[in-house]
Amino acid sequence: LVTQFGQALGTPAYMSPEQAGATGLDVDSRTDVYSLGVTLYELLVGRLPIDPREVGPQGFLAQLVMKETDPPTPSTRFSTLDRDFQAAIARFRQTDPGSLKNEVHGDLDWIVMKAMDKDRERRYETPNALAADLERHLAHEAVLARPPSATYRAGKFVRRHRWGVGVVAALVALVMGFSVVTSVQASRIARARDRAQVEAANAEAVLDFMTETLSAPDPREGLGLDVTVMEAIDAAVEDISEKVGGVLNAEAAARAVIGNLYRQYGRYSEARDQLETSLELRRQIHGPSHPEVAESLDLLADLELAEGHYQSADTLFRTAVEMRRHELGPSDYWVAESLVGLGITQKELEQYDEAEDSFLEALDIRERTGAVALRISELWDNLATVYYHQGEVDLAEPLYRRTLAIRRTELGSESILVAQSLNNLAPTLEALEKYTEAESLYREAMNIYRESVGPESGHLANTMVNLAILLAEELNE
Repeated sequence: LVTQFGQALGTPAYMSPEQAGATGLDVDSRTDVYSLGVTLYELLVGRLPIDPREVGPQGFLAQLVMKETDPPTPSTRFSTLDRDFQAAIARFRQTDPGSLKNEVHGDLDWIVMKAMDKDRERRYETPNALAADLERHLAHEAVLARPPSATYRAGKFVRRHRWGVGVVAALVALVMGFSVVTSVQASRIARARDRAQVEAANAEAVLDFMTETLSAPDPREGLGLDVTVMEAIDAAVEDISEKVGGVLNAEAAARAVIGNLYRQYGRYSEARDQLETSLELRRQIHGPSHPEVAESLDLLADLELAEGHYQSADTLFRTAVEMRRHELGPSDYWVAESLVGLGITQKELEQYDEAEDSFLEALDIRERTGAVALRISELWDNLATVYYHQGEVDLAEPLYRRTLAIRRTELGSESILVAQSLNNLAPTLEALEKYTEAESLYREAMNIYRESVGPESGHLANTMVNLAILLAEELNE
């Protein structure tokens, strides 16, 4: 009796575009899905995706009906909120801001955005379908929601250029025919089979080479008891090609292994020679874009990072990330490995926002692929360091604490990595004026370094300096 003809019914912030009357479409169950998506968005991060109170009625309506613009994902929206508000929202959800963002990033982002898609054909068909995908997320199963695919974007293009695309498609179909599909599938199967056979042969050849090399210090044969492992490797490098039977793939793999060993021992010049030769061989064998080429680029980037050549490392890591995404898929384990290196490089370059994105993406991949707790905690540690350098110590503290707890459990309380975590957490506690606990952590780290690496350790000296500074500041206060 009090509603005018054509007037929308409902609370504006939770209305779908068709419910608001913007599309002329009839309202069906997918409108309920849209409203449930908005409600879930608000439950997760404490804010509406588009808030009429923030943008005004006209701005809200414009954002609601423009199909080419979407609201930010829940995790992105949460990142833009005031830090105090983030902390309050996280506290209400019995967690911390960094953890809340990590939990929302990924499946929940996708589920919410699928529920709120402005194209209702891409939403969940019913509220039950939305509930089922949430249950899959809670059960750690693959969810049906996905980011808009290339196929969907192509469909949009086809609808805009229907006539031209139809003519081109007809010509292509006449020329190529259905045999192309069969040929492509057969080629892919053959490449996968050949790659598996080559990798098996490589592994066997490299294993034989390394076994022979590492047996060189044996007193009964080889070079003798007084020869170290690195000296045995130095001797073996001279005739790698002969020792692996002239198999280029195996030679490239062996040089990659040895180059990485040289890097870990600080012998950077020898490492570069081996890694660059490995990269050249792999490009010669596979062409410019291949997972093994990406591996060599990643190892060279590690070397540049170790030598402090951060811009070069950044370029190499970026190339490796993109190559691995293209060749292996965006959620592959090795993509995460390159992203970690890229994030560390960006951290050194003080590109903290970019580093945070790299670490969060790597964390999402590792969690999806079932990485062990230590690998997950490595990313917590790196994210905490990023937050610490940005002055967000309230976000850094819980991540450092979680990393320390995992390392104590997995490695024992005398591990060097536990000492590293103690040294990371202590300055954070200083910044939060928790001086007594910070002092205790410094002293525990000092004890670990004394027992593990001796009284001459540079790590021990640095920890002692940090403790001295803390004690001096306490005296001054």
